Parts: sequence; C-alpha cells; structure tokens
Amino acid sequence: MKKMTALIIDDSKLSRNLLKHYIFSEYDDVEIIEESTGQSGLTAYFEQKPNLTFLDLTMPEMNGFEFLQAVKEKGKLGKVVVLSADVQEISRTMAKSLGADYFIAKPIKTQLLLINEIVDKVRAELGLSALELADWQKDAIAEIFNIGSGRAADSLSRLTGQPITMSVPSVEVVERAALGHYVKERLGLKEKVIALQQGFKGDFHGLAFLILPSPELKELVKLVVGSEGAGEDVEETYKDSILEIGNIVVSACIGAFGNTVETPLSLMPPSYSEDDQNPFAHASGDATFMRYALVARASLLIKDRNIEGFIVVIMSVNSMKLLLQHLERMMKGK
Repeated sequence: MKKMTALIIDDSKLSRNLLKHYIFSEYDDVEIIEESTGQSGLTAYFEQKPNLTFLDLTMPEMNGFEFLQAVKEKGKLGKVVVLSADVQEISRTMAKSLGADYFIAKPIKTQLLLINEIVDKVRAELGLSALELADWQKDAIAEIFNIGSGRAADSLSRLTGQPITMSVPSVEVVERAALGHYVKERLGLKEKVIALQQGFKGDFHGLAFLILPSPELKELVKLVVGSEGAGEDVEETYKDSILEIGNIVVSACIGAFGNTVETPLSLMPPSYSEDDQNPFAHASGDATFMRYALVARASLLIKDRNIEGFIVVIMSVNSMKLLLQHLERMMKGK
C-alpha cells in the first residue's frame, strides 16, 4: 500500500497532537514521524525522507532556521511547512529564503483550511486518492441508516396521519468544503431551506438534520398542529412546533441507529436554522474542523401534500471509523 510520510518537528507536544488529530487522523495511508528538537528532526529528515515536513522555528538544540540552513546545504527532500508563533516579517522572509515552501502562523486551529490544501497537493503529487469507502462499508452504513430513516418515517406518519414514501438511502464521503453546495447539488433544493439539527454522541458522534424547503415546512407544521393560528412567519409562530417535529423525527432515526449497532446514543437539545442553501454552515462541534464528512441521506415524501424533506446524518471520519468497528464486530458475530 502506497503511503505518504509526514514529519512533525515541534517541541510542543500540544502542537504535534493538534496536527495529528485535525489533519492526519482521517487517513490510513499516512505515516507520522514526530521529533521534539531540530537536531533529532534533522536526523529523521534525512533518514526517513518525508514527503511533507512541518517545522517549528523556536526549539532547543537546533532552531528552525538552523534546520532549514542544514537542509539547504545537504539537499532538500519534499515540501517544508513552517508553523510558528514567530510571525515577524523578518522571520517569514528568512524562512522562505532558506527554502521553506510555506510559512503559516500559529495557532494551528485557525489555519486548518490552508494546511489541508497543502496536504491535498502533496497527496495528489504522490497519486494518493481522496478518502473513500469500500462497497461493504457503504452497504452496511446504508442498511443501518435505512432502519433509522424508516423509524423517522413512521414517526412522521404518526404525527401527520399521512403515509410516508421513503427513498433508498445514499451514503458518501464528502469534502467539508463541498457541504456548502450539498443541498443544491445532492438534494436538488433550489430555494431557502430550514434545517432542524440535533447532535448525538456515544461511542461515536455526529449531527442529524431534518431539512425542508421553507414553504413545505410551513405546510408540514400546519398539517401537524392544524391551520388555526397559522401565520406567514412560521419561525416565530411555530418555533416550538418546528423544534418538536424535528426532535421526534430525528430522535426516532438516531435511536434506531444506535439500537441497530447496539450502542446507546444520547441526543443534544434540538435547534433550527434557516439558510438559502447551506444549513450545514451552522453545524457545530467536530463539523467545524473535519476535512471530510460521512454523509448519509434519505428523503421522506408526503405525496398527497407534496411535502418532501430529507433526513441527513453527518459524522466526522474519526467517528465513522468507530462506527465501522462496531459494524465489523456485528458482522463477525462478536
């Protein structure tokens, strides 16, 4: 199996751990080498020949500038990214003159997008593909999500007194940046949408959404609570009803999800947001930092009322891996 090798040289264990957690933990094809001094980092650099090196400037024994000078004299290998709290222009200029390909100011958490772009470029140069699921993994996740969305459909049917038509679930790994276009490109919704959001946590965690176009949500609320007192401003008039509908439907889905994989999942308080096309912009928690997301979706259609919504579950890759571990144990009968 082809792999990418990344060297992290930083005397701060926190900085090293942040890089490993937020950047590299999603990949199974990356070998991480850690060094806490410039001198030990230099030795590892020429012995391991990393494809990508992250370098702090202020370190004991040998600082980052001395490291870059030694590399320049002996011959550079791979890309070098300086990650430093020393953001003086003279430091930036010196690092670049000594061969650093990138200079990024700490803290790391504010620079994740740029760091991810650099990692993507190196991976592309190495011919490494984006994160993908095996067919059996897609099928297994789709099946448990199918059970969950079935429970959601049953709850919605009980609320509305109407039969619900379910779609076949879809499961895919999506780049975080692409989530902004997900509603339009994957769900086919062109107008303003309202997303009822509820986080869940347990052995793995994520976010679950019930997403509907704003006009159709108004009709759904009227169908559930009746037309008496209905106004144009659904967000104000029916806020409690909106949250209650979302809570009932989403909790049914996630409850079945957890029961199927035999692990309890607790739900966070529900909330809702309105956005022209990107309800996931309001997502909280891990969703803020993850590079890729596991996205499972299914539509719920009330044909007689022409109301169609979508159940969407988003999980970080780390949580997805924990979910897959549960599924593997189930498949082996353990």
